[in-house]
Amino acid sequence: MIRRRSALPLATDQASRFLPWLTALMVYLAALALIGAISLRDAAYRWGGQFEGTLTVQIVPSEGVKLHVIDEQVKKAAAILETTPGVVSVKPLDIDATAALLEPWLGRGPLVRELPLPRLIDVRTAPGAKLDVPLLAKQLGEVAPGSLIDDHGDWLRSLTALARAIETISLGVLLFIAMVAIAAMVFATRTGLALHHDVVSVLHMVGARDGFIARQFERHALWLSFKGGVMGLGLAGTTLVALDRIGAELAPSLLPRFELGWPQWLALLAVPVAGMVIATVTARITVMRTLAKAL
Repeated sequence: MIRRRSALPLATDQASRFLPWLTALMVYLAALALIGAISLRDAAYRWGGQFEGTLTVQIVPSEGVKLHVIDEQVKKAAAILETTPGVVSVKPLDIDATAALLEPWLGRGPLVRELPLPRLIDVRTAPGAKLDVPLLAKQLGEVAPGSLIDDHGDWLRSLTALARAIETISLGVLLFIAMVAIAAMVFATRTGLALHHDVVSVLHMVGARDGFIARQFERHALWLSFKGGVMGLGLAGTTLVALDRIGAELAPSLLPRFELGWPQWLALLAVPVAGMVIATVTARITVMRTLAKAL
């Protein structure tokens, strides 16, 4: 980016030297807030896609109950589920499959299989199907005492509400950062006008219009926001790459991986551009209004 020679000595202003650093900090925080909201929304959609239309039946083994009795309870419960309207598939999980699900928490070994693990039945429902969960729980309780139904719908609704709340907070953070950026640019521009009042008066005397003077401040604001945006962009990109590498080392069964897709990278590039637009427009409006009041 090449700076044009300005008719005002704005580059020597002490008041504007902090703006690139402030811009870098705001770009960094805004990028993290925006990309965090996008990533969380994408993760919530992925989780919702995995668990939508599913529920899990747990048959907890009672003390002293033989293994063959539990197997019989699983068969009877599966038979009831298969005849339930709206259910499209029923898949009982054996002990090995249940132990594999608990492996991230309990580890691997023969001792895990000696624990009184509940028997699980994976149930898939048709899209839009509404099951009478209390009635189904009553029917399962008759053939498998102590059985539990884990309806993922309640969990998904809570997850969606959490994602929306965090998105709202992130938008609030972005709005606050934009307001701080506007206030900082207004202060720097007014200070620059005050410091160079004599030069501005001379320019007016030789026929310079307000738009010409405003363009000097616009270019100065654009240059400062560009420098700050590049610094903030570099810091945000480094942070996100580090988070992506850390997320790659996490077990996917514990937390979904933090992935950087094209929406995240586009949002990252859009933040400094938005910062430059805000700085340029704010500088122009401030100069035009200030000069209009002075006349």
